[in-house]
Amino acid sequence: MKKCIKMMSVILAVVMVLTAANIPAVVNASIINPDEKLVWDKAYSGEVQGKPVGGQRDIYEYAITLPKSGKVNFTVNISDCASGGAVTFEIQNSAGEYIDSYNRTDGTSPFSIDLQAGDYKLQVYCANLDWNHGKFSFKASYTQSKESYEETIFINNNSIGLETPYTLGNTMNGFLAVNDKSDMYSFTVPKNGYLKMELYTEEITEYNFELVESEGKVKYTNGDETLKLGKTVRAFFVPAGTYYFTIKTIDFNDYLKKYSGNYNFKLTRSDMPVAKVKSAKNNIKKGLTIKVSGDANITGFQVQVSTSKDFKKNKKQKTFEKNQKSVKLKKLKKGKKYYVRVRTYVQNANDGVKYYSDWSGAKTVKVKK
Repeated sequence: MKKCIKMMSVILAVVMVLTAANIPAVVNASIINPDEKLVWDKAYSGEVQGKPVGGQRDIYEYAITLPKSGKVNFTVNISDCASGGAVTFEIQNSAGEYIDSYNRTDGTSPFSIDLQAGDYKLQVYCANLDWNHGKFSFKASYTQSKESYEETIFINNNSIGLETPYTLGNTMNGFLAVNDKSDMYSFTVPKNGYLKMELYTEEITEYNFELVESEGKVKYTNGDETLKLGKTVRAFFVPAGTYYFTIKTIDFNDYLKKYSGNYNFKLTRSDMPVAKVKSAKNNIKKGLTIKVSGDANITGFQVQVSTSKDFKKNKKQKTFEKNQKSVKLKKLKKGKKYYVRVRTYVQNANDGVKYYSDWSGAKTVKVKK
């Protein structure tokens, strides 16, 4: 009795270890072709049987090695499949952990899977039913990704600290895989300005982007508008600083859509537009009327006057919104020459902080009245 209890404890411990390791191990399985390595474009075939009562399920297993992330394409033919049954092609990592699977019934059909560089297993089997069986044949081919930064199962750029450095103005090629759902890049903006984002993909049906400040605060996302195939262009204001730019898939919730594949992007920045002093006239007593011009893509202007070229003496300034276009500065010193300059600003809608452009060149005017 004690021996039986001890044996049951050992069996239970083994089951618990397999469960904790997330290994979708097939119970009572017979590997027909142990240690066979998959060769691209080679024809493979076999016949598999579901688990008969008291017997073992047939499994064909092939080792796959991807030297670089890419797409594995399969052309599969199934025949003599039992009614209501199917032959399963399951992709696992080298530890035997499930990644994805495809069920196929009689006929010829293709499927593909995007994977990171690394070692994998392909298992071919029938469902765990005694009446299920089928014959299969297939070929597999491999197309390398176009990604500029090469990722593997063990080396990725999915989070802060592991991100890929990016230089503004360059085109970066990336690749999302079934087992790699995001890529992160970091870059530095030297001064306040505008960022133009160009994203392009011919493969990914739906995906998202996110721009995060160095403090971890999300600056911009695509919101509820999921990005689609083709080219996407966005432009937004960014203060000087370090940023993290992430391309990521949405949840895999529709098998008619594709959430992985090649993409590329380019981020370019431009300075905030510098305003111009159109005129500065002493048409009021001890004061000036100053007219300005500037880009429409701003919040407003700040005008500054001073009796010195370096704007340190007798300085006055005034801030006003962009639709005003002119402002009056009063209580100036009669008989003095004033230097006048202007700059634009963009105000953050969330915290009210104003971000300023460079100053314009200065005009001079004498206060005679």
